[in-house]
Amino acid sequence: MNGSITQQSWHGALHTTLDCHHTVTLISSAKAKKLAQELTLHDEYFLCLQAGYDVEVVRVLKIQEDVVTLLRGQRGTAPNIWPAGTWLRSNISVSSYLPRSVSRSWDLYY
Repeated sequence: MNGSITQQSWHGALHTTLDCHHTVTLISSAKAKKLAQELTLHDEYFLCLQAGYDVEVVRVLKIQEDVVTLLRGQRGTAPNIWPAGTWLRSNISVSSYLPRSVSRSWDLYY
């Protein structure tokens, strides 16, 4: 899966607020351990932060215990402020970060 957006089902919640300029966040130790296992299987591993229409794709760079280091604003998205409790998910679809009208037409034609 070199460079592709993963379709796995990992998910976990942020334990701390992730400000626009922050690149590290805390997640549960159990979730971090599972994510570290996924990271060893892929050259690149992407996650999605989403709340309503706000979406940010991040690349996981490193995991150490319950601390995750991220490369923010990937795949045409911009860094945003994400409060503690926001879900990080690996099941990213194209419609996750396209405007609603575009994602509907995408689903119809692809």
